[in-house]
Amino acid sequence: MSRNSYIRIAVLVLAMTVVAGLGGAAAASAATTETSSISISILGSTTVSVGDQVNVSGFLTLSDDAGPVGVTVHITRTNPDQTQTQLPDQQTAFGGEYSLADRPPVKGVYTYTATYDGDAVHSGSAATSDPLTALGLVDSLTVHASALFIRNGGTVTVTAKLGDGASSGTISIWRTPSGFSKTLVATGTPNAAGAFAVSLALARTNTFSATFSGDDTHIPSSSATLRVVVKAKVTGAMLGGYARSGGYRLYHYNANCPARHLGCVTYHTSVSPNHHAQCVYFQLQARVGGRWRVLGTSNCVHLTARSQATIRIVYTASARGIPFRINSTFRGDRANAGATTPWAYFKVT
Repeated sequence: MSRNSYIRIAVLVLAMTVVAGLGGAAAASAATTETSSISISILGSTTVSVGDQVNVSGFLTLSDDAGPVGVTVHITRTNPDQTQTQLPDQQTAFGGEYSLADRPPVKGVYTYTATYDGDAVHSGSAATSDPLTALGLVDSLTVHASALFIRNGGTVTVTAKLGDGASSGTISIWRTPSGFSKTLVATGTPNAAGAFAVSLALARTNTFSATFSGDDTHIPSSSATLRVVVKAKVTGAMLGGYARSGGYRLYHYNANCPARHLGCVTYHTSVSPNHHAQCVYFQLQARVGGRWRVLGTSNCVHLTARSQATIRIVYTASARGIPFRINSTFRGDRANAGATTPWAYFKVT
């Protein structure tokens, strides 16, 4: 074979090799994978309350089958904290449709993702829904007190309670003493019954309220106010005297009392907490004819800086031997309810 013939053969072999390569590519192109398309949407409103039912639905379409039946679709829920929850797989029904019912467990924004894995022939596909907002529930919060009317210095237990019971949030109890600003008493976690309580001693009338911080399922809330009235503490006592007999303080008759208002019977009272410059009133009674009769009630007697007052009882000689009794009354104000002392008994001998 001549040199030129060899070259021609080599060129022919090379050309055949190139053609064979082109034939292999054409065969692979004939086995192109079929495609898929999936959709997912939330039926109805995209704003619900925690625990409400949410209906999710969508369609799977294959390029060679517009409505496949019995094909598995995976559904994932993305939670407000960005964790993911795998929901039960669904099988497509007639027309390639699938559906799922879910209940968002906590407040926040969710999305749902549907995924088709594909198979030997079809490509996979995925789709994500529009955002769903789950609103927190409103939990009623009430305040109760062990007593609504107590004595000065007495203790009251204030309890705040959630209507839905236990919660992972916190409850704060607030107080507003009469004449003062609102202050925080305590904050704590409610018990299994949804209640949180504090006990405290009160010197003046207080208004109580409570707030709830909210939790994963509930929004913050506040209670109405509750008023606990505190009575003033009023004490009284006879001063002086020379003896006691049968519950009576005994005083010698003193001629200086009717003449000069000296050496008279004296009664002392005090009011707590301090009510400087406010009024107390005294009432004097005598036992005549087998019953107690009112002899008189004083005008306002102003309390001193130490919240005390003293009154002298001016008598005449005719008062000797007659049973008397006296008490004092503080009529109350915004800070404290009024109170009256027990009777104090005396005789002039």
